[in-house]
Amino acid sequence: MDDVLEGGTEHLSRFRDRIEDERETMHTKFEAFKETVGNEAAGRGWFRSRGAIPLVLAIVVFAAAGGVWLTQSGWPDLVVGFALACLLLRSAASVSARALRELRADATPA
Repeated sequence: MDDVLEGGTEHLSRFRDRIEDERETMHTKFEAFKETVGNEAAGRGWFRSRGAIPLVLAIVVFAAAGGVWLTQSGWPDLVVGFALACLLLRSAASVSARALRELRADATPA
């Protein structure tokens, strides 16, 4: 495009023809790219559906801090810590299971 715009030797009419010639190829590539991105986003739906988790966790942590302050006990911290550990282990298991499925699918001969 720089050749056309910056005093290059190609005429704009030829440039337009070249765009027209490549339109079908670019359309096919773009559709494949769009499908790949869509499939990947759908496969990671857990991220989209859990987008509010950091906010909720922050509220829970502050509530636990308030509980510790009010009760002068470490139990609220232990309960929140246990809940966070369970959430982390669940997420790790989910990611590991997905990775194993993808590895098995890649290893399966077509």
